[in-house]
Amino acid sequence: MSPITGVLAGIVAAIGWGIGDFFAAKASKQQGPYRAAFLTVLTGTILVVAIYTAWVHNFVISLDKLTALTAISAILILAQIAFFKALEIGPVGVAATIGAAYPVVTVPLAILVFGVGITTLQFLAIIAIILGIFLTSIRWEKRLIKVNQVKGIVFAALSMLCWGIGFAFLDRAVEGLDWRQVAFFQYTTMLLWQQVLFRLFLGQRNQTFTSARPSLATTAAATLFLIGNAAFYVGLGTGLAAVVTPLSSAYPVITVLLALIFMKERLQISQFLGIAVVVSGVILLALP
Repeated sequence: MSPITGVLAGIVAAIGWGIGDFFAAKASKQQGPYRAAFLTVLTGTILVVAIYTAWVHNFVISLDKLTALTAISAILILAQIAFFKALEIGPVGVAATIGAAYPVVTVPLAILVFGVGITTLQFLAIIAIILGIFLTSIRWEKRLIKVNQVKGIVFAALSMLCWGIGFAFLDRAVEGLDWRQVAFFQYTTMLLWQQVLFRLFLGQRNQTFTSARPSLATTAAATLFLIGNAAFYVGLGTGLAAVVTPLSSAYPVITVLLALIFMKERLQISQFLGIAVVVSGVILLALP
């Protein structure tokens, strides 16, 4: 397979995720994080079901694979809800960057659970990501260091933790499955888990969902996330993970730039430095 395929897949994934996060932030601020999260997952599920039904027609999956995907989806949907809450609080660039640092959780977990080895470069990348998160999360005001939007940082860190745990096990769970199968069962189980979390733990009632109407922001976010996911899985399927993963990992840069231009966010130099360090660390961590 030509390396250009992996390059294009990585770039498309980064564009889809980066712009998708921007629209997710707009939706969270306009409609609230819970409605925005619900509409984004619902729209994505409808699109996936339509595509899968039209192109694949194979709804057979082993019980162990379905059980694993269902359990992992519960963790991933918690990450999504926490991330939308972080985007609502802002700053968007900070939330997106911290959320994208999930490999700092995935890699150590893979080492502990699956016995995966770690290189010196990967260890240094983890340290760099932690340092970058610290720089991104603070502001200097009158010679004092203040944590920037504490609640937003907490929710972004929760999404990072949950994504890190979920993706550590997802890689093993989807072995032998077509990416369309993964998307179909993952989206449908995520939608079900989302309702459980909303109703039983977050106190959301029917009016949260019956009065929710898709907007341009939620539809764009859902579509772009799906495009990014599809490009990423297609890229991995070509055997060019070493090309696809680092390129796609740079997606927070797009979100940060869009937030600066269209949301007029203002970040300090130390925060820009932190974002650059986190993104660089994630890319290094993704290298073979």
